[in-house]
Amino acid sequence: MATRPSDTMDLVPRLQSIDRTSATNGALAIAGNVGGNVYNYAGSSRYVDEETKREVCLDTLFVTDPEIVRSNLVEQKGERVPKTCEWILQNAAYQGWTEKDNGLLWISGEPGQGKTMISIFLTQELESREEKVSAVTFFFCSHQDDDRKSAAAVLRTLLYQILTKRPNLVEHFWPYLKSAHNERNSGRKRHDMVLASEKTLWEMFLLCLKDQRLGSLLFLLDGVDECTDDIFVTKFTGLFAEASLIAPGNKFKMILVSRDNVHLHGQAQIKLDPDQKYLLATDIERFISARVAAVPRLRGLTDSVRKEIKKILKDKSGGTFLWVGFVVYELSRKKTVSEMMDSLETIPPDLDGIYKRILDQIKEEHREESAKLLRLVTYALRSLTLDEVAFALDIQATDQLDAETVVRDKVAHCFQIITINERKLTLVHQSVNDYLLRAYGRDANNDGTMDPFCGSVEDGHLSLAESCL
Repeated sequence: MATRPSDTMDLVPRLQSIDRTSATNGALAIAGNVGGNVYNYAGSSRYVDEETKREVCLDTLFVTDPEIVRSNLVEQKGERVPKTCEWILQNAAYQGWTEKDNGLLWISGEPGQGKTMISIFLTQELESREEKVSAVTFFFCSHQDDDRKSAAAVLRTLLYQILTKRPNLVEHFWPYLKSAHNERNSGRKRHDMVLASEKTLWEMFLLCLKDQRLGSLLFLLDGVDECTDDIFVTKFTGLFAEASLIAPGNKFKMILVSRDNVHLHGQAQIKLDPDQKYLLATDIERFISARVAAVPRLRGLTDSVRKEIKKILKDKSGGTFLWVGFVVYELSRKKTVSEMMDSLETIPPDLDGIYKRILDQIKEEHREESAKLLRLVTYALRSLTLDEVAFALDIQATDQLDAETVVRDKVAHCFQIITINERKLTLVHQSVNDYLLRAYGRDANNDGTMDPFCGSVEDGHLSLAESCL
């Protein structure tokens, strides 16, 4: 009679011990005269090959693909204008960082100054000579995307890229993530806890740094200020203060890109403004020239007029690429050169003024619904899908239009500051979110008149909560 699994332990005392008999790779060795079927009573000794381990760990760590995120950012912001951003390669602080074995470089700047475009340029530049320097890894934070705003998401994506580029380091991942290979509920709960634990993810990263097989690693983290817990960057800064955390022979270098951050004061730094004001001005000129050249040709839009438009834009831009982008878009919608010049005379000199101008231009019959939509996108803790927005705003399908089409039509009224990517609604820039939060903190406009885009923060949260009931 075959031995049942429940009876297997009764079999164990009768197993013979034979000298020099062993098993490898977690297999179970049984020698002697054993009758019936033999079952693996150890339970956890099932062999898992290295390739399977890597696949399990990669699938479990995956949050978002940084290369796809970068491609989406390029599509949203437009291709880099030739020769812009290249100045940074000659910057003394950057060159000093490249010459070090281990080191951190902080690039800081105000909203709209092109920090993310510089990050995109640097990742592409470093990748182009990756074999000469290191495994290049990167992450772009976004306050509106759950997959891109937490410390855990940053660390998981960093570990994912390390394992992709250094597959022989799987032994540092498998002990933490092997429960993902087990279909039991207890296993799923365990690896879910690991993935949510910043402390455990950091331990895995330190194990990689201490393994000489890691070699040279570079990590660029863009938008630190958009991370929900940006104090975690002090963990990275601490690495460079304690040499023992990085194995001899390994190299780890990092670039952090953000607005001003008190946790990074004292680090090697490139300040876009005012330190690089002249170089930024040159980049702005190139950017303006490219954008103005793309403005549709109208009667009277001569080369001399284009030159005057470029001069005005340069004088008013304040070194802000985002401001230029908004203004040139407005100019491109004008039907005459006279309208263009009139618009330039009244254009606000800062981003807050630009955002107010965009909102003021929304037609009266669409202002209330646009205000509701913007409140929803601003106060939501994550990006909302088209279906979720339709539900929250109580949008119903009609005989002619489905609910998604109606939502897209409403977004069209304020499309300059709301974008739809992969069916999710987001604000086009963190500075839009900042502006709207300040606007919602007012009870009325400066002139005392009421405006649907004003209102207390508490009212905004209440409105969002009520829409979910």
